[in-house]
Amino acid sequence: MPEDRPSFPDRLEDRHIAPRGGFHRHASVISVAVLGALMAAALAGVFGGHAPDDIVVEGDGVRLRITFPETIRNGEFFETEFEVTARTNVEDCVLALSPSLIRRLTQNSMIPAAADETFEDGLYAFSYGPLSQGETLNVKADFQINPDLFLGNAGSVAVRDGARRIAEAAVTMRVWP
Repeated sequence: MPEDRPSFPDRLEDRHIAPRGGFHRHASVISVAVLGALMAAALAGVFGGHAPDDIVVEGDGVRLRITFPETIRNGEFFETEFEVTARTNVEDCVLALSPSLIRRLTQNSMIPAAADETFEDGLYAFSYGPLSQGETLNVKADFQINPDLFLGNAGSVAVRDGARRIAEAAVTMRVWP
């Protein structure tokens, strides 16, 4: 072996260390375009990160306002607000959530705590007692997206007077990785 030639490990040759010219010196145009498109979509809020819109429904004697994120990323913490305003007297204000809506979410808190928590008629039911006409119940719940949740959840939030459903809203949440 000549002295001026470097010694390489098996299967390595001069061409592996030779300078490359032209197109091989730069990142692929396709990879730059894909990265740019993803960054533009993120800046536009497609993957979440913006303030959630309110969902408002009028029911039989109540107004229900829900603040719930439409789009969120996996693993994030978020807060949800439920506001029930009584237009007439409500004997037992019950906030009822469908299991499909909170599937694979960890609930960290719910303030104020319900007087009674049950699972009935296929819904998680949180009873807050009577509401007088004009009175408002504000409930704040904190959740975290579990790592195995992908694509999102959909379900409903209902307000009941005891067992009678008086308002209901459909809620959808998209979850991105």
